[in-house]
Amino acid sequence: MKTPVLLLIFSRFDFAESLLASVREARPERLYIAADGPRPHREGEAELCQKTRKVSGMVDWPCEVHTLFRDENLGPGRAISEAITWFFEQEAEGIVLEEDCLPTLQFFEFCEEMLERYRDNPRIAQIGGRNNLPLSMWRPDEYFFNTVCTSWGWASWRRYWLHQYDPAISSWPDFRHSGRFRKNAGIPEERRYWSRAFDRLKAGEVDTWDYQILLSMWEHDLLSVRPGVNLVRNVGFGDRATNTTDANHPEARVPFGELQFPIKHPVRISVDRKRDWLIRRSYLRPKARTRNETFFRIWRTVTTGLLFRNSLVF
Repeated sequence: MKTPVLLLIFSRFDFAESLLASVREARPERLYIAADGPRPHREGEAELCQKTRKVSGMVDWPCEVHTLFRDENLGPGRAISEAITWFFEQEAEGIVLEEDCLPTLQFFEFCEEMLERYRDNPRIAQIGGRNNLPLSMWRPDEYFFNTVCTSWGWASWRRYWLHQYDPAISSWPDFRHSGRFRKNAGIPEERRYWSRAFDRLKAGEVDTWDYQILLSMWEHDLLSVRPGVNLVRNVGFGDRATNTTDANHPEARVPFGELQFPIKHPVRISVDRKRDWLIRRSYLRPKARTRNETFFRIWRTVTTGLLFRNSLVF
């Protein structure tokens, strides 16, 4: 495979080893591996980080391997965003995977085809491998356009990352009062959720890197491409995770699907409103707090065509 791949690893050797095994099937010609430094207050983490970095020496196919291993801990926000910037400074396009993500071989095939097809289309910011929709809505012979991003297995271009992604979200104070935010953030519940999230990120209360992708997409009217079935699983749910600590979370149970190639291309670039809405809803997972809100969620679920027997738990 000619498309370069960036692996973002940290301290879970078994996950990184499994991820490398998946990458080995695709056999990229260039592989980048980045790792944040251990946290000084975590006993034994330095040894775990050092062990995990050994995957860089396990590449056993013809491949250029480049590494960016930090001595000090920068935290996930800086470490990951700066590693991706490092990657796109070297490469015009590529695939990004964190150590707890497990892709299928078709994920790489799908990303490579989509990267080539939309390389010169400034409206497309990201190719995602994640599809957490109900199985009844999977379409193995197609893909669709979506207004939100995914951080669990994705691909993009230098033209987007270096010129439209802003880790400091410097535009947020002005953008939050714009009509574009109201338009893109949808219903009031969604606007409240993301306003709080972006406020906390701006205040330094949240250490992350992927909220910034979503804000940049809304600010610049960008889209992501999603496959008709799921091609990436996050296997890191549980007590070893930083954020995804609930091993019973619905996202942990999304199975793999299989695409049918040659895949059908849409006639035009337009958002699939039903599928887009349901993916956006999956970001808003807190339980309904009032009876009215419960009935509202049920109404929204039914009117968008999501049947409870096939659904993820929103």
